[in-house]
Amino acid sequence: AAPWRLERPVQGAWRLLAAAVVAQATISVAEMGVPTIAPFLKEGLGLSAAGVGLLVASVNLGRIFGSLPAGRAVDGIGDYAVMLIGGVGVAVFFGLASLSHSPWSVGVFLMFAGVFAGSASPAGAKLVHTAFPAARRGLPMGIRQSAVPFGTLVAAIMLPAIAYRAGWNWALAAGGAAPLLGGLGLRIARR
Repeated sequence: AAPWRLERPVQGAWRLLAAAVVAQATISVAEMGVPTIAPFLKEGLGLSAAGVGLLVASVNLGRIFGSLPAGRAVDGIGDYAVMLIGGVGVAVFFGLASLSHSPWSVGVFLMFAGVFAGSASPAGAKLVHTAFPAARRGLPMGIRQSAVPFGTLVAAIMLPAIAYRAGWNWALAAGGAAPLLGGLGLRIARR
């Protein structure tokens, strides 16, 4: 091929990228939404400032432990499966955290949610890597990365309002439900 001809992305690459962005953004709604409701968690669980800080950090602690196995799983079972499993895992553990009333159990459930949240980055990166040729990966990767701040923005708008009206439990439940919508988007995109 002539050096000036660029390879084309695989068929449906942009549709898959859009689904990966939605999946990453909805996981970010849950994951990055925890700090947005920190004052409600502090009051509702009777935590000190340090205690609420540790609770918020529990999601990141789980993510540390989840990212490496998720990257390995992406190589083994594929980006789509790992993103789907990750979103469901986040939803399940956020749901469990929303039903809990002990700061310790909320923290443990959020940590396990973080383990599953760690799946989104390696899975989304692999999707871009395999769907787009090397010379055309920059823009898709930038689009995919924009999902994290977009999800954070949605969380900052939505979750404190829910916590104010219905309590921190409902805000966690809503944050946890978001990745299920991302999983639905993945299912639709794969058809």
